[in-house]
Amino acid sequence: MLTNLLANYAVDVVEPYVKWISISLAAIVLIAVVILYFVNNDVFKQVFKVATFVLVVYALVVTIFMLILDIAKHYNSAYLDKNYVSKDVIYYVLIPVAATLFLSLVSLVAIYVLKTKNYAKTKTLTKICLCVCGAMLLASLVTIFIYYARHIEGDGYYTAKGTNFNQIALYASAILLIAVEIAIVFVIDKRHTPLNTNEIARAGICLALAYALSYVKLFSNPQGGSMTLASMLPLMLFSYFYGTRKGVFLGLIYGLLQSLQNPYIIHPAQFLLDYPIAFSMIGLAGTFKNLKNLPHAVRFGLGGVLAGVMRFLSSFLSGVFAFGAYAPTGQSVWVYSLLYNSVILLDAALAVAIGILLNYNKNFRKLF
Repeated sequence: MLTNLLANYAVDVVEPYVKWISISLAAIVLIAVVILYFVNNDVFKQVFKVATFVLVVYALVVTIFMLILDIAKHYNSAYLDKNYVSKDVIYYVLIPVAATLFLSLVSLVAIYVLKTKNYAKTKTLTKICLCVCGAMLLASLVTIFIYYARHIEGDGYYTAKGTNFNQIALYASAILLIAVEIAIVFVIDKRHTPLNTNEIARAGICLALAYALSYVKLFSNPQGGSMTLASMLPLMLFSYFYGTRKGVFLGLIYGLLQSLQNPYIIHPAQFLLDYPIAFSMIGLAGTFKNLKNLPHAVRFGLGGVLAGVMRFLSSFLSGVFAFGAYAPTGQSVWVYSLLYNSVILLDAALAVAIGILLNYNKNFRKLF
């Protein structure tokens, strides 16, 4: 009993501090790296590598720590009963995820240490670590899918009559959208160049701006989703100027970060649709960059509209097949999801409108 109380207290008290300390640390590192980028490019490259390593290790340590606290909290039978959660979530979801993250942390630190000491077989060890971590990740995904396949149908709330909950449709929607996105990216963007130092720095700035703007919410929905102060705009601009491949990748990272900010997750496929897939769609803003016969503002506007619509579609399908239980009595889940997720279209419209105005300015385009 005392352990449960301490775990609950630790989660409720520590979590806000961890979140703001993490945001502050990331901001400090980003500002320092950006200053070095303009002052001394050689020093910037060295500091950037170290800063990236430190931030990744810090993120893994914090995530593992919070997961351990969360596991301790979920051992409370009263909490499980109150929230209609099976204790299996500990063994099928939380522990596998924590183990995967811990293995990744150990592998990353080991590779970094051996690389700094110029160990001859570092590349071989890196490949082994990637294979082991990949296998562990795959095993974790299997256990997570097993948990949801067993328990979501017996929940009785999301799967009640008329809620339209459909696991097969959720998985199919996720796979279809990923296929469409990949097809658009590979057909439109023929470039295979990796991110260079300049692009990495600008990607970090755009990511930080987008994440900061996402906290300025003009309107929020109860089950997640909000209209922000053009938080999609930095990612759209990055995609437009540096290509859809890099834009989609940056949007994917942003989606994972968003999943840490007040997440609302009831199913793995719903998680994919609402976070990684939805936000990676923002990277499609650069789709029409190569239409040279059109002004920059028009090209950006067309790409921004496509990105906004695709992001909306991802969340819309999630709303139809996962959150039908929240639809008012007598209302179609399709209409409910359309109305609920319309805030995404408003959010995208604001970002596109500002982006169009900015792209009319030649001096602004020179910044990229």
